[in-house]
Amino acid sequence: MCSLKRSAHSSSLSFAEAARRVGVKRDVFFRRVLVSDADVQQQMLARISDDLQQLLDQDDATLLTDYFPTALRLTLDAPFPAIREALAKIVNVVEQKYPEARELRAQQLQVSHFFNNGDAPEDAIPCVDTDDDNLRTLFQQAFLRTGRVTHLTQILAWHRSYLALFDRSLAATMTRDGTLPLQWRSYIAVIGASELRCHYLADLEQYNFIVNNGDGEWIKGLDYVPPKLFRLHELSSLLAHRPWLLSADHVAELLRSDQDDSWSVSELVHAIIVLCQAHSIACIALGVGCAEEVDLAVFGQFGYALEVETASTEALDNQEGVDASSCNSVDLSTIDRDDDILLKRLKKNSGLDSDTADEEEETGEEQENDDLNDDDSYGAGDGFEVAVDEADYGLNAATANRRKDTLWRFCGGSVMRYSDFDVRSQEYEVLHTEDFSWDEHCFSLVKRYFPGEAGQILEDLFNLTSKLTYDYFGTQKEECVDTSPYRDAVWYYVHRIFGICHDDYDYRQVNTYLNRPTKIFLRKVACMPWKVRQEDFAHFDRTLSPSEKCHVILLVAEARKQAGLMYGLRALGERRIDQHKTLINLLASLGYKDYVLPLLLKELPLYKVKAWKSACLHPALLFIQFIVSSHPIRILESEKYRAHA
Repeated sequence: MCSLKRSAHSSSLSFAEAARRVGVKRDVFFRRVLVSDADVQQQMLARISDDLQQLLDQDDATLLTDYFPTALRLTLDAPFPAIREALAKIVNVVEQKYPEARELRAQQLQVSHFFNNGDAPEDAIPCVDTDDDNLRTLFQQAFLRTGRVTHLTQILAWHRSYLALFDRSLAATMTRDGTLPLQWRSYIAVIGASELRCHYLADLEQYNFIVNNGDGEWIKGLDYVPPKLFRLHELSSLLAHRPWLLSADHVAELLRSDQDDSWSVSELVHAIIVLCQAHSIACIALGVGCAEEVDLAVFGQFGYALEVETASTEALDNQEGVDASSCNSVDLSTIDRDDDILLKRLKKNSGLDSDTADEEEETGEEQENDDLNDDDSYGAGDGFEVAVDEADYGLNAATANRRKDTLWRFCGGSVMRYSDFDVRSQEYEVLHTEDFSWDEHCFSLVKRYFPGEAGQILEDLFNLTSKLTYDYFGTQKEECVDTSPYRDAVWYYVHRIFGICHDDYDYRQVNTYLNRPTKIFLRKVACMPWKVRQEDFAHFDRTLSPSEKCHVILLVAEARKQAGLMYGLRALGERRIDQHKTLINLLASLGYKDYVLPLLLKELPLYKVKAWKSACLHPALLFIQFIVSSHPIRILESEKYRAHA
């Protein structure tokens, strides 16, 4: 197989051009089957089968390198029986003629590097040939829209209500009408995935970029993209690693109207949504160890595969000196004990097994005391702890050099590392949701600047994820267990890691329902998902099944997405407020002082404390907009206006 690949690509084509050609060839070749009409689909399958048979008869090497991986993927993962059956015939012939091609089948069948599909029949990943009509419809919709049912989609099918909204969210932000071109959206997603070192998502979005007529040279990195797109990389880095540092100045630099490469407000809102969504998907993919589909390998040529990392964990441990697994410093018996305590607490909260309260409190006393005495809490006496794995910060030169040549090309000239939110910092403050929240502020901004259903889908996805439950906990399938305290603890813990405080939540509940290994795992998934290893997934809560652990990771990813959107949209709102303040001063100087100031004074406390609450709907600002539209000549002729402009 390897020799055939070398012979097929031994020409002088650049990597970018080779990737573009392969991507476009595959897309054009197989897109013919992306039709819902069964008769038309059969006709297209007949043509594709004939074309593949002709390549096979001619011993054309491009059959194996360019077409066979996708044909194999469709044979195994297409949600239409006709496609699977038709392509299986040619795939079987190829595997008989070229035995080395059989290796790809095992790779494609591996959906995750962290768990084996079907370890427990009741917890197996749903197959594309499922008998569930609703789930099969979801698979078919995703396939007809994108040409594939990804391994990530199959894993998310554990939670089909989430998958339904997840797919709608992708469609609304990545393929439907919007301010950004399709290829730009895919490339921005590549930038976001690269910041979190998610090769799976980066390769997938590079493929989408190419088939949406993207310039193949851009795959070489940010040095080859237009200046307007290049200027987005700082925003991406901040959103990925330190979103609390985003300010109105960062937004103002992108919105500067005196430059040809400036962004509009609606474009920037769209870009922020795509970036935060990419960060969220990267957390999910890396958190569950999602395996790459075999036909994406062309875009991983410069990358290192997750498979290599997990297969040689011992070698990497020797290189880096310290294993970054979250379970190293905690005895497994201690984890089991903590898991038992958690289940008892959840049952107690549900009104079950109340006789265990005394035993639970006695057993968990040591952990509670440690957590309550932690110095990293935001407020005195709130009992909140941010668990830190000291091994997270160990990167030696060999590891850094290996990564330097992979996805860093999409991260700009300087690489920003994750840094913990410091509650004692003089440069930034804790973001209190009573001052700024998704529900009251961000949602309206998204609806205003990104028309369509994307804003509502985001809202629905947040609500669904935080409330999703099956009323049991752990592999024992304990019934009638209220898991809401656990889910709330995960959501609010992630927000506090990113500097967001919900003033109406008792953060002592975090220490009640999350033990230290769980906190370390959640923090890794949210902040440094590229460090998540199979051992982390296996041991962070040994009572949970893989599907339940996936549910926990979804909570982390959506909480992180919401946090990123809050910081990004807050910076945008602050920039709008700065512009409005300038306009207010201008109007007052032009003689409208008697009209503007009374309205401002009426809501001055709100305007000062919650200036961002709704900059577009504030009564004073609506009045100012009316003044501007009524007297444009006088304002435009003003020297003061020209000076402000």
